[in-house]
Amino acid sequence: MKRPGSLLAVVALVALAVTGCAHTFQPPRGDQPHAVVKLRRTYLTGAGTGLHESASVLTDEESTTGSLFQSSVDSSLAGSPRVDGVLMYPVPFQLTVSSEFFHVESRQVQESYQEQVPYQTTESYDCSSGYGATRTYQTCTRQVTQYRSETRYRTVTKMVEVSDGACQANTTARLAEGHVYLMDYVYRARGVCNLTCVEQEVAPGEGQFKTHPCPR
Repeated sequence: MKRPGSLLAVVALVALAVTGCAHTFQPPRGDQPHAVVKLRRTYLTGAGTGLHESASVLTDEESTTGSLFQSSVDSSLAGSPRVDGVLMYPVPFQLTVSSEFFHVESRQVQESYQEQVPYQTTESYDCSSGYGATRTYQTCTRQVTQYRSETRYRTVTKMVEVSDGACQANTTARLAEGHVYLMDYVYRARGVCNLTCVEQEVAPGEGQFKTHPCPR
């Protein structure tokens, strides 16, 4: 199956390191068995000046997990629905989508730093005298200055991101090879969003899709 030309390019495919027995998600190549997953994001309300978006995937196949999509855009772009597509292996999986509106402002924040602090200590050294049979062996001590690293704190002015509203939703689906699926993320308000999945099938002679709920 060819990848539909109407799909937008994925903004970012980011490998996410995982621990234990999990594996890092890698999308299939076009010549490997795959399904097409389209991720649509619709925002009914907006806020702030910027928008972070991300999507992560967890499959039953060898507990594969990882980041599927990441994007940071101007919040004005949230006014219209946007779609990105990616190839997925035809296996059951869970998709989690997160978004956060934010703005940046100047704030006084406390930060830590390391400072080299001198301190006095005693060290031993060889203070023997004489040579050969007349040599007298002796160990002496002396005060020396050494340095250690200590944590200090200071208040500085920094530009920081301030959240204006965030939400996260997830859904599961059982993908089939050669099929096309639409994951529809709708953000309604701070903490209120939902993610649904429908399978899209071209309607003969109509030039549009017929949809039905994704199998689980």
